[in-house]
Amino acid sequence: MKKMMTMAALMGCVVMLLAGCLAENKLKLAVETANKQCPFSMGTAGNLESIYYEDGLVTYILAINEQVSNIKAMSENPDVVKRTIMTNFINPEGELKTMHDLILDANASVRYVYKGKDSGDFFEVTITADELKAAEDNTSLNAEDKLNAEIEATNMQLPMQVDEATVLEKLVVEGNSVVYLYQVDESVVSIDNLKSNSDATKENLKNMLENGGPLVQTFLKKVIDTGRNLGYCYIGNESGATTEVVFTTDELQKILH
Repeated sequence: MKKMMTMAALMGCVVMLLAGCLAENKLKLAVETANKQCPFSMGTAGNLESIYYEDGLVTYILAINEQVSNIKAMSENPDVVKRTIMTNFINPEGELKTMHDLILDANASVRYVYKGKDSGDFFEVTITADELKAAEDNTSLNAEDKLNAEIEATNMQLPMQVDEATVLEKLVVEGNSVVYLYQVDESVVSIDNLKSNSDATKENLKNMLENGGPLVQTFLKKVIDTGRNLGYCYIGNESGATTEVVFTTDELQKILH
């Protein structure tokens, strides 16, 4: 009887090891397939330069547009970056879910390496297999929490010069809207001019959102999930006058689809 129990235990171990190998092989194949598509555009955020798997770790190499992301601020706030990334692993959808499931099945960890396109500066963050599993099991984080994590990650990188006339000062929640607050240099562009061209401004912003890539899409979904609108408020640096462009929840949903 003892011999039979030992053999049964041994067979159980073999099955578990085989299952583990199969899961790892599936992950390797998925990573190799994804890497063949690189460099892959992430829209305004930059490019996914490569992805590889080694020793239980999936590594993403990302070339970041430094007009959109501040590498220095990210490196000074690793916990905020990590927390924001992990919210994307809670109830993921689409291709992210497919890869996420493969990573979990193989008990692998994930590393993101961010490189500034212009400066060459880099920052990396690793999320362990245990942390990924904990994120999957986390049912306490609601839509508001996910959005707040995204807002915190954005604000830690601000203020940011967007163009010659515009500085993005802050991202805030105001009532039923998530609002980008911009300061406008009125010696370059007048608020009255922005008001009179609000339709053209909205169309340009719409094109930017539609072509922003997966990170923008993820952000928009977080806004939609809270039932909020998305606003862009421009404030004159001298007069304090304002003008605002707003996308309703319905408009945001159409942009995503």
